[in-house]
Amino acid sequence: MAFYNALIVTLMQYVYVLSKKYKVLLILDEPETFAHPSFAFFLGKLINTLTLQSNNLTTICATHSWDFLQGIKNGAKVKVIRRKKDGEVEVNEWNGEVYIPGFGVTAMLSD
Repeated sequence: MAFYNALIVTLMQYVYVLSKKYKVLLILDEPETFAHPSFAFFLGKLINTLTLQSNNLTTICATHSWDFLQGIKNGAKVKVIRRKKDGEVEVNEWNGEVYIPGFGVTAMLSD
């Protein structure tokens, strides 16, 4: 698991180059797993930057990391999907503000 985050960085670089020729949909489940908070921020920033620079790359990430979200927020179209305890599903646009409609930081990290 020590190299998981390095693998994500390498994967993003390869997928970005691949998106120069093909349409690419990349789905990542918690890419910041095992990362220090500052590296989780970096991963969010990297994924955001490469996705915005490519017209053919769409990236979907599942995360519980506030640091990752802070890295990904600038310019990205971020939607937060949350299943509430009563079973209802919410989809909210997130514009990068500290408050995410529907839940606070602690709720996001613990649900």
